[in-house]
Amino acid sequence: MPPPDLTALDANALQDFLDMKVAPFIGELEKIRKDSDSGDALHTMLGDVHTTSEANIQQDTFLGIGGMATDSETGGGGLIKSVKEQATSIDGIFEFQQRLFDDLDNNLQETINTLLRDQGTSLAAIEGQEFLDIFGEVEDTMTGADEAGSGETGSG
Repeated sequence: MPPPDLTALDANALQDFLDMKVAPFIGELEKIRKDSDSGDALHTMLGDVHTTSEANIQQDTFLGIGGMATDSETGGGGLIKSVKEQATSIDGIFEFQQRLFDDLDNNLQETINTLLRDQGTSLAAIEGQEFLDIFGEVEDTMTGADEAGSGETGSG
C-alpha cells in the first residue's frame, strides 16, 4: 500500500497516517519498554538488584561483577553507577518518545473527529491557527511544559 498523501489535509489520509505509521511506531515503543520471554526490559532492570544465595553477593542486573561491585579498590561501584545512569538516560528517551507519539496520535485523532464535524470531508478550509491549537499537547511535550503541569499523558 502506498504511503498516505499528507500534502493536503484530507481526513482519510490523516487516518491512514495514524493507522499505518503512528500506531505501529507506538506499538514498537511499548514493546521496547515491556518485559518479554527473551528477558527483562531496560525499564524493569533499572534499580533491580539480585542477591545470590550461594555467596550472598549482590549481582547488579546491568553488570554482574560479583565482589568487585562493593570493592573500593577496583572501582566496580562507580562502573555500575555509570552504567545505570546511561541506562536511565536511554529509558528516559523511550519514555519521552512514547509520550510524544501518544500526544501526536490523540491530537491528530481530535483533528479528524472534531474539525470534520465543521468542515465536511475535507480539512482544506481550516484556518492554520485553529489547526495548530489542536497540537498544544505535542508542543507541551516537546518543550517540557507538560512536566510542570498536571503530569497527565495521552492514553494512546
